[in-house]
Amino acid sequence: MQQKRHIQILKASLPYMHSPLREACRICVRMFELQQAMHRLDEEEESLEACSKDDQDPLTGLSQSIREYCTPKELETLDMVTNLAQMARLYREYESEGGAKHNDNTI
Repeated sequence: MQQKRHIQILKASLPYMHSPLREACRICVRMFELQQAMHRLDEEEESLEACSKDDQDPLTGLSQSIREYCTPKELETLDMVTNLAQMARLYREYESEGGAKHNDNTI
């Protein structure tokens, strides 16, 4: 990428600049790098989506990923939210499979 080469040249020349100019150029370098990172994220948006080998829902995967960083109180809340989401998912599946119709026949 042409822009990347220019950033590298600018970074290599930073030690040879006077202090006020060096700081301004350092900020420009960071802005260019941020711009490149944002551009890469736009191009790779689909590859950054949460996924799993088990086809688990994203909330469960997220919950498992952050558990080790949570306090005991946060874990309680996280478990409650995860359980509510699982119940809601099961209810939606039950309704979509015609569970209410099957329930009428069992009485």
